[in-house]
Amino acid sequence: HLDPIFRERPNEYLDVMRSREPVHQDRMFDRVVLTRAADVEAVMNNRNLASDPRKSRPGSFSRVQLRVDETFRPLILHMDDPDHKRLRDLVVKAFNQVAVDAMRPRITDVACGLLDEVDDPSCFDIMNAYARPLPTIAIALVLGVDTAHCHDFKQWSDGKMQMFNPRRTQEQEAVLAS
Repeated sequence: HLDPIFRERPNEYLDVMRSREPVHQDRMFDRVVLTRAADVEAVMNNRNLASDPRKSRPGSFSRVQLRVDETFRPLILHMDDPDHKRLRDLVVKAFNQVAVDAMRPRITDVACGLLDEVDDPSCFDIMNAYARPLPTIAIALVLGVDTAHCHDFKQWSDGKMQMFNPRRTQEQEAVLAS
């Protein structure tokens, strides 16, 4: 949700939705929003449902949002089995316990470095200074991106996040396309 008030206090809104309308029909974007964990789990575990937006109806949110056409190639997030399973198995191998333990010192160094860059540790925006950059930088390290290019990788990654923004501006659209 892009509403800044929602972003600051999401639980206030979600608590109301869960109690009044746990299965919300979002008419603005023609989609359904689930707000209860049990409902989300049921959908996530239903193998009869597809993730691939090419299988969705014309005009659906995912088709419009992802600009699905004959050249569309889904990311792993939007794949169905067997392709999803094949790629997921590769990702799981990269994140086994041995690999994670081997990365721990480098990721700890990155985490400490981000905190060292904070100008005033008594008052700072933890999301912008720490929580947002840390996962992207950690993923870059796991993928073998040279630390000299981590800033570029973060910009690219942030730009790709625009795919989840249903109200992209022309500038955001250009960032996504680059």
